[in-house]
Amino acid sequence: MTVKIILTKSMLQRELTILCAYLVHFKVKYSIERREKGFKESDKNLIIIGGYNYIPSGRPIQRKEALVVRIPVIGMARGDDLTKGISMTKKASYIAGRVFSGIGLNRDIQYKSVSSSVLVSELKGLSKFEPITFDFETTGLNPTQDEIIMVAIRFDGQTYVTKYGDVEPVLKWLVNCKNPLIVCNATFEQQWFFAKYGKVANVQVDVQVDHCLTDEEDYHGLSVMAGLVDMWGYDEEMAEYMRVNKCKHHEVKHSILSKYAAGDVQVTYMVSGYLEQAIIDEPADVTQVRSWLVRGQNMLARVMHRGMYLDRTLVLKTIEETNEKKIELEEKLGKLAAKHGMLDFNAGSAPQRAELLYKKLGLPVLGKTKLGNKPATDAPTLEKLKEKVEDEVVNMLIDYASLKSTDAGLLTRCLNTVKGDCLMRSNLSLTKLLTGQISSTEPPMQNVHKTEIRKIFTSRFDGGSIHEYDYNQLHLRIIGNLAQCEGFIDAYLNDVDLHSRTTASVILQIPEEEVIRKVEQGDQDMKANRKDGKQTNFSIIFEVGSEALSQRTNRSKTECKEIIHRFLNVQYQEIGLQINRQHRFAEKHGYVVSPMGRIRHLPDAQSNNRNLKFRAFRQAGDYLISNSGRYITLYGMIMLDEFLTYSGFKSMVIMQVHDSVVLDVHPDEEDLIPDIVQKFMVEEVMKIVGDWMRPIPLTMDGFIGKNWYEGEAVREVILR
Repeated sequence: MTVKIILTKSMLQRELTILCAYLVHFKVKYSIERREKGFKESDKNLIIIGGYNYIPSGRPIQRKEALVVRIPVIGMARGDDLTKGISMTKKASYIAGRVFSGIGLNRDIQYKSVSSSVLVSELKGLSKFEPITFDFETTGLNPTQDEIIMVAIRFDGQTYVTKYGDVEPVLKWLVNCKNPLIVCNATFEQQWFFAKYGKVANVQVDVQVDHCLTDEEDYHGLSVMAGLVDMWGYDEEMAEYMRVNKCKHHEVKHSILSKYAAGDVQVTYMVSGYLEQAIIDEPADVTQVRSWLVRGQNMLARVMHRGMYLDRTLVLKTIEETNEKKIELEEKLGKLAAKHGMLDFNAGSAPQRAELLYKKLGLPVLGKTKLGNKPATDAPTLEKLKEKVEDEVVNMLIDYASLKSTDAGLLTRCLNTVKGDCLMRSNLSLTKLLTGQISSTEPPMQNVHKTEIRKIFTSRFDGGSIHEYDYNQLHLRIIGNLAQCEGFIDAYLNDVDLHSRTTASVILQIPEEEVIRKVEQGDQDMKANRKDGKQTNFSIIFEVGSEALSQRTNRSKTECKEIIHRFLNVQYQEIGLQINRQHRFAEKHGYVVSPMGRIRHLPDAQSNNRNLKFRAFRQAGDYLISNSGRYITLYGMIMLDEFLTYSGFKSMVIMQVHDSVVLDVHPDEEDLIPDIVQKFMVEEVMKIVGDWMRPIPLTMDGFIGKNWYEGEAVREVILR
């Protein structure tokens, strides 16, 4: 059999390379043809890359006389996420290879359909050491509104699926059992237990966690991980039924849904064994990190279920005020643009914003768009521009962008939320971001700016308060300790402002006391120089080059080269030596290990391609600092949440934002919380971290307020 590959676009080389590799693996002959769209009468066996959106990707269908499989375009398979795009392309290419080789998809899924009570009687006969793999099928994703309709369980070599709707006995057994439980995405499963029973089950293995530890670049969905155990395509029958019948997950024919549930749990079980060996084969011991991440997934289930409380009256008032401010800004911007000959100015149009800012006002271009390489006008670029120039148009465009994004996203979600229980629940994950940071989506709470919009988030307790505790300059403290940098150590141990020190010694080359004195006196020029000192500190430790530093500080590229040289080779030589050590380790081994024990695989560090090599070097340095910071915050948050939860406190952890943790605090416990935070997020974390995070201490800034915006500083939490 010869299959014809149809290319619908010219820029599909990556997709074609992946597809051909799988076709060669399955010994499928192929030819390649470029074609815009449409079938020919002579078509028999087709693989289409891109185009044909009415054909679902990776699912073989019959059209006329042709058997067709569509391969998605990388970056378009699921939004603009490159990692997910590559994974989906691999999956579709694998399926195409199996189908056209005549092997067919691996759908050999054996299971028994039983009642929940019969299943519980089988489970009770197990030893408490017997591992159990389980998976839920639900009517939706929200445990407070939706229901569990089916439970699939695998143990002792056999898979069982409960009858539709018959789940309560087996759920109660699972949440109370002592057996080690294996799942895919513990956060999802555990939040159902927590919502239903107020506690989580004994999950000890999460294959999503194991996969992110061994292949951090890939997408960690079960349908993709199935490829590790030759089970890619096990879910295609279910997907095809939903597509053809245009139905929801729980509306699928019960026999197909049962088989899909059995497939989920069988693949989870098989993948867990595969990844167990992969964990053992890792070049460094990641077992401690693995344990913490599973605890972290359990913690996120509790945090997600609690949500952040919204003041109903304030939400409605804020929506009204936001719309009024938006209209007012549009009118003001329109009048200013008209003075420069731009009639009917649209503040939402990027080309018109660029014309006003860069052509009419002559402001410096500080960034380019990813597509088209045109002058950028997005929010981060406008913020950079604001630091460099004083212009009312820039300020108004920043305010407009904030209002528009807020109106389109967060406030719309808030309006729907206050119609229910007033608890905003964001989807949280530990496995999506390479640094190990908790990601927040739907809505992205970590992107809510420190503006008045935060006023709508208040305490659920009468007389309660919102506490936020933030590690102070965590990344600078980490690199200072890793490098044992005398300049950093002296500054932090003697309460010297590090940004002023860098401004004096690296940028201006004047006495340190002069910078500190002028900043304290309110000298605006010196304050601007200190801002550049802050940018320099945070940029150079992450190996930003002279061109990027020039854009961030509005200094010439030549001057920034000199600044970088003085920083790494004169003032803070130990930092330069630490960066060099990071590069050499990555080049020798093809990976780095963060001080917290997490591995980042960087094969490009051993590449002969100079650009790839130095990009991997920068990633190595970034990872050592970022992952350490993320895990210091994560471990402290886990211990804090577990203590509050299991000690009977009413106060609770409700969110993490970068290096800070947010709590909803009961009025009777307000005086206790700062000491508890100090104990777990500073003292207990330092016991885990060890001596590498010394002598520069961890410190936290605390804020307490009636809402998430109006916080007053509390005493600094510090451990020396």
